Amino acid sequence: AGRWRTRRSGRLLVDDDPAIRRDYTKMIRSFGYQAETAVDGQEAFDLLTGSRFDVIVSDVGMPNVGGLAFLQMVRTYDLDVPVVLITGAPDLNSAIEAVEEGAFSYLMKPVHLDKLESVLGRAIGMHQIGKLKRELLDLVGSAGKQLGDRASLEARFTNALKELWIAYQPIVRWPERAVFAYEALARS
Repeated sequence: AGRWRTRRSGRLLVDDDPAIRRDYTKMIRSFGYQAETAVDGQEAFDLLTGSRFDVIVSDVGMPNVGGLAFLQMVRTYDLDVPVVLITGAPDLNSAIEAVEEGAFSYLMKPVHLDKLESVLGRAIGMHQIGKLKRELLDLVGSAGKQLGDRASLEARFTNALKELWIAYQPIVRWPERAVFAYEALARS
């Protein structure tokens, strides 16, 4: 129940709680999207290998194959599909691991309708732009080697990660000319 197969694209919702699957599926439908559902990471991965998804929304804490393990599985199969992780028990370590494994976003439950719609819209848009960019790079090529091939992209990404560093910059409230926060920016 609640599953639609589309070979072109779709959305995948992964959560072990039937009420959350039902509620979030309704939310996703209200945005005009169709969604397939899975109860854990293994079932979701099986769906992933037979379909294409524009975005995956997954719970972090699930029995059998949890969200972080599922994210690792996804990245061995598809480097590009955006994965949004949601959790009712956020912690720094799982957030760091999510970023390291390439999660698009890490959200706390309950996720409000506006926030989910915004994140899904950005994720789908960036995924579509990425697909177009890769197609263009594949067409252009360079010295007989395709610039957009998976191995080349992985090598460039790995090299960028080796030189990754974080810059902190102040955010100033101008009328008081006082720092009220700091922004962390990842750079390579």
